[in-house]
Amino acid sequence: MHPCLRDIVVELFDSLRETGFKGKKGRTKQVGPTATSKILHLICPDLFVMWDSDIRRQYRKFEGDGKEYFEFLLTIQTLMLRLEPTITALREKNQKKPTRIIDQFNWMNAHDTNSSVQ
Repeated sequence: MHPCLRDIVVELFDSLRETGFKGKKGRTKQVGPTATSKILHLICPDLFVMWDSDIRRQYRKFEGDGKEYFEFLLTIQTLMLRLEPTITALREKNQKKPTRIIDQFNWMNAHDTNSSVQ
């Protein structure tokens, strides 16, 4: 991802994350970092990768803000380049986008207490 996109991604993420809405019981809630990453992934699945609180912790991202999300995306790009032959094979076999494959990899790693992404 081009560094010039940093400010755009950070602003977009933070503005979505802080968006308020009324819940079922009439309470005002915020979208939050997990839902924000899912919204962005739905809008542009080839660019944005989803995360949840366990995945954030796995990547040592504890604030869940736009700055950390951008850093996460840069880390994911590096990881995807390192795993490119495997991702390509899985994409062809399972007909899934690379971002979905890496999301599944992240989810499995983050929810396996014996593993760590380095």
